[in-house]
Amino acid sequence: MARRLRINNPNLALSEKSYLTSAYSSGTTLNVVNSFAFAADNFAVPGEPGKDEIIESERISAVPSGGLTLTLASALDYDYPKDTVVYQSRYDQVQIESRASSSASWALITTSSIQWDKLATLYTDANGIDTTQYRWRFYNSSTLTTSEYSPTLLGSGFTDDQAGYLLREIRLLSGDLDGSVKKDREILRDITRGLEIIYGRVPKAWWWRIEDSTITTVASTDKYNLDTLNSGTAGSPNINLGTVDLIRYNNSTSNIIYPLEFKSNIEFYNLVKDNNAQTDDNVISYTLLDPDSSSKNGYFRVFPKPKTTAGTFYITAFTRQTTIDSVDDSVVIPLPSILIDYGVAMIERVRGNDSKAAYYEELFFGPPPSKQDRQRLTGISLLEQLNARQRHPEGHPRSLMKYLGQKGAARLFGNNRVNNDTVRENYW
Repeated sequence: MARRLRINNPNLALSEKSYLTSAYSSGTTLNVVNSFAFAADNFAVPGEPGKDEIIESERISAVPSGGLTLTLASALDYDYPKDTVVYQSRYDQVQIESRASSSASWALITTSSIQWDKLATLYTDANGIDTTQYRWRFYNSSTLTTSEYSPTLLGSGFTDDQAGYLLREIRLLSGDLDGSVKKDREILRDITRGLEIIYGRVPKAWWWRIEDSTITTVASTDKYNLDTLNSGTAGSPNINLGTVDLIRYNNSTSNIIYPLEFKSNIEFYNLVKDNNAQTDDNVISYTLLDPDSSSKNGYFRVFPKPKTTAGTFYITAFTRQTTIDSVDDSVVIPLPSILIDYGVAMIERVRGNDSKAAYYEELFFGPPPSKQDRQRLTGISLLEQLNARQRHPEGHPRSLMKYLGQKGAARLFGNNRVNNDTVRENYW
């Protein structure tokens, strides 16, 4: 089954441009208002890309002195009236590559001219299937230079949690198909901002939650870099950490995994004030330290200092969504479509259509608590309910333990001798 690719053309809005000072009908000379910013071996594109039906490109062979003309390598195919805009493009073609799987080599399947009469260049791969992988880059047929490659995309298209899908739907709903109100990068930034708002409302939602046991003890060392979670390295983490919820510990000799007790900085520093304190593999407490130049996610510090390398930390934490800056980036929230509402609202705000923007913003945020019994839940309000149900399933008690006694916390946290008998004795 064939696959049709839609490749967004280079955005010439930020490129150099000029205007014809006289109509063009033949020859290789364009008379323009100003040619100083143009350069040979780039391409002249007369007309508005994506708007004018008759539009083409031709290589600039020279930029004569005087700044009022451009010399083309060949004559244009069509006539253009006076005052037609002339853009400069670095590229005139697009190279499209494919491969059958991630382990296969890339193969060039076509080099096509950029279709300037549309906002995107369209290509149909007759041999493409859902699992075919594609990438492309723009190409200068004169200098043989290329742009960077696009993200790798599947023949099945974007999934509904990918930025490319959200971007497309935002443009369709808002009608901003040509990017005249917001460019792609601005919409991607709005998607990131929407995710940040969601994180601010539900920072400990189950979809942000991770569990990790890759950090192990180092003899006589009590400070550990949280960048190394999920096999990251100091200064180059693999996750964007939000908050640490719980740290459990196993010293391997007892084969008991027990929770450590969190201490505030002042409490913790009181514990470690003795510089002559003995090391011990039975770790009891921890505290969290701020990020610095060697750690983007910060550190945790434990007491007492582990004696050997026999311990493993089991960390439960909540991540934050990373910046969305590419169409193949994915969002982790369970209802990604609410970000479409936020993106449309931001476009309507720019247009000055406040009533329509307010409508989509309410879809994104959901009804306020005072209206939730009368109005259908949407947006973040629905996400909050999904999170509550996930954390506390219907028909089940919220806690199986009852806190008893002044020493209840001490018996639970930092206790490497916890067993079923002591749990029943202290909490049932």
